[in-house]
Amino acid sequence: YRNFANKLWNAARFSLMKLEDTGTIAPCRAPAATALPNRYILSELARALDVAATGLEAYRLDEATQALYHFVWDELCDWYLELSKPLLDGPDRALADETAAVLLHVLETTLRALHPMMPFITEDIWQRIPRADAAASDTIMLARYPAAGRDSLRDEASETELTVVQEFIVAARSIRAEYDLPRRHAIAIHWVSEDKARAATIEASRSLIEALAGATLTQDTAERVDNPHEHFRLAAVFVLPGMRGVVPGVIDPVKERERLTRQLGKIEKELGVLEKKLTNEKFVSGAPPEVVEQTKRDAAELREKRDQMSAAITRLG
Repeated sequence: YRNFANKLWNAARFSLMKLEDTGTIAPCRAPAATALPNRYILSELARALDVAATGLEAYRLDEATQALYHFVWDELCDWYLELSKPLLDGPDRALADETAAVLLHVLETTLRALHPMMPFITEDIWQRIPRADAAASDTIMLARYPAAGRDSLRDEASETELTVVQEFIVAARSIRAEYDLPRRHAIAIHWVSEDKARAATIEASRSLIEALAGATLTQDTAERVDNPHEHFRLAAVFVLPGMRGVVPGVIDPVKERERLTRQLGKIEKELGVLEKKLTNEKFVSGAPPEVVEQTKRDAAELREKRDQMSAAITRLG
């Protein structure tokens, strides 16, 4: 857990350096949030606090610790800090102020939640955070333990929407890595989706995606995106649930076919496992209904990706 302690310390240092000239203080309650990243991180905080509280009450310190560990590492550090940068540095001052308040609140609340498991580093960082209730206690040991509902609220819509944004950013970064494109090399992404909700999410978060992916986004037509060899030059393709896109000017056709073929093999392997489950009468009749339904949805999603991937390989010739 040394690496985790470093991660927590660096997250706090980044946050406090970023906000030292703003005059922001950590509020006593969760601030109102309108921007998708802010709504999302407060929702994920609520999820982690719920699990941590249940774990502590049941003396399952392992479950409480893992929930907070996952939140800090995977949600706060790996995603939210990156997502917050364009909002903090953008021209919209109201949005920047909202993001600063959310960032400081999430950090302060997380430190209080982690304190029983990590007493020393959390005390040290907590003492450095400007707080609205600074006079309430001299030590984090006497501060109120956080609880979902007061310190954050679940917002499942934001979690769903941000998953779409994350998938898009990861797809763009994967193409960068696959074709060894440096960060300074801006890429153009032409994308299409028949899923209106997903398309609306991408359009609403377009500037955020462009900042994190180093790209320019264009919502295109299915005819163009599904026939990239006719409309784009040396275009890489990616396929996401309910969405697909092309990135012109980056590929070697032979290597692209090999890459897609490898991905298709992985998809078919995963699909085979799910289909085997669904043809097993013991699984279908014995597993909880929600598990069976989720398996069916996962299989349908993989079939869609398989078909789209196969079509992309065929178009490459």
